[in-house]
Amino acid sequence: MPQVVIANRLDTGLVVFLGRDESWVDNIGSSEVAHSDEESAKLLETAWRLEARQQVVDPNLIDVREQDGSLVPVRYRELIRTQGPTIHLETTK
Repeated sequence: MPQVVIANRLDTGLVVFLGRDESWVDNIGSSEVAHSDEESAKLLETAWRLEARQQVVDPNLIDVREQDGSLVPVRYRELIRTQGPTIHLETTK
């Protein structure tokens, strides 16, 4: 099953994905997709290396599938995470 790396930004706490150019992107559609165990391992190693730069925390792999031309997380928990905070940020001030 295809996988992508998901993490949280240290400065904002928002969810990000490992992009195709080793950057952190906020859109799952711009993420680098692994299609084999070997590719998944390489993506995770890259994410851990980038985590050491203290931009993100807790990078890990999630399973994704293509739906209507878009990448969608398989697990419901990750689907919620990709859609942003479940509360309005204005109410937290």
